[in-house]
Amino acid sequence: MLKLIVINGGMGTGKSTLSELLSSKLIEQNYYLKTDDLIWGLSSNCKDNFNGQAFIFEMAKSMIKTSLLGGISIIVEKVMNATQVAQIIAIGKQFYVEILHIVLKLSLGEAISRITVRKLENNSKITDEYLERVKKSHENTAEIIAMSHNKLIFSIEKQTSVQICDLVIDQIYSDNLV
Repeated sequence: MLKLIVINGGMGTGKSTLSELLSSKLIEQNYYLKTDDLIWGLSSNCKDNFNGQAFIFEMAKSMIKTSLLGGISIIVEKVMNATQVAQIIAIGKQFYVEILHIVLKLSLGEAISRITVRKLENNSKITDEYLERVKKSHENTAEIIAMSHNKLIFSIEKQTSVQICDLVIDQIYSDNLV
């Protein structure tokens, strides 16, 4: 059966790592939609305004529908807010696919620590603006946890991405997810 897997979490929680692991372990053919790639593909004057963000989300929804219509399961990493999560889950319900919403939690301090290490490894600097984006992404995760239903919440401080992937794969292939 086709699957729609939505992965949320603040910056630095391991969304990309988990998405890549799941994509490699799913039995079904799947597509991994990394919304950051859509964002970085736009010019800065577009991605930083509301219309640009709405455009990115409409592109993501179109790609999800196209994937499901083509008979390909999809993993969607980093949906912006709870309203958009609800819209994406509604698409999954329209297509009668198995739906799994995963939320990764990590303390803001630990996320900043992880991101700092990553930035240093890439010889990048961390600006105050970047730290504000990190903080906002963690606030959005709290909103998503509060507003959405039928989700699996994992604490990254207690489990590795590999452990979480194994738990999710067990869940997918042992239960009905809808």
